Amino acid sequence: MLDIIVQEETCRNIVYAIYYPRDQLKWTFILTFTFLYIFGFVIFELSDFRSVVEDECDTLLGCFLVLFNQGLRMGGGIGDYLGGGDPPSITEEHATWMRRTFFDLFFFLVVTVILLNVVFGIIIDTFGDLRDQKKDKEENKVTMCFICGLEQRDLKAGGVNWQKHIKEQHHMWNYIYYLMHIRATPLDERNGVETYVARLAFGTADEAGGDIDWLPLDQCLALREDSGDADEEDVLGDLRAAVAALAAQTRDLQEQVAEISERQAEAAAAR
Repeated sequence: MLDIIVQEETCRNIVYAIYYPRDQLKWTFILTFTFLYIFGFVIFELSDFRSVVEDECDTLLGCFLVLFNQGLRMGGGIGDYLGGGDPPSITEEHATWMRRTFFDLFFFLVVTVILLNVVFGIIIDTFGDLRDQKKDKEENKVTMCFICGLEQRDLKAGGVNWQKHIKEQHHMWNYIYYLMHIRATPLDERNGVETYVARLAFGTADEAGGDIDWLPLDQCLALREDSGDADEEDVLGDLRAAVAALAAQTRDLQEQVAEISERQAEAAAAR
């Protein structure tokens, strides 16, 4: 029956919500037990408190166990359990009534309201974080390339077809097949690239595997080609502009030379 925890991610997250913040929960429980011990000591020392649960609170450990068993389960704290006997009268036993009121209220605020809600809050926050992480993973599966890590919007902005990219250019199963091919190829039959990938992915006797530097991280050949074409167009545009500027300067020089020649001809005719 417990296989459902392994098979269903939501069930696993419920368990992880308790397991991951174990240090926080541990210290919260230690603080809770400390306060329970203090409240148990108060009940043990005050006879008017102990008389209500005399059969169960004849020792300090018994008082602690009463608070642990009854105080944590009662919705109103230990006051609900101690109220089972004859409650003190405010007119006849004013001092006892004040002590009971303060004790019940303080236990309710510290243990029931604060500490128990801290425990629940830690678990709920952790479960919420795990749920957000699951949502981010599902979103990344749809909007991010598994191989290069580039997002869909960046590839589309570079003029790359998203479906073609994940189905052909960076099809993840092709990389898995490539690793299987390398693993099945004998060492003496691998080429240089296969040897390099095998050393990073599978490791050697002196090196651990699992290195993903052989993958095209944050790189895409289609983006490089598009950027290369754009750079060539920019260079050609600059060259065209420079040629046009030189042609304009040449025309100006020709006009100046023609004007000087006319002046010299007029001067020679005047002589």
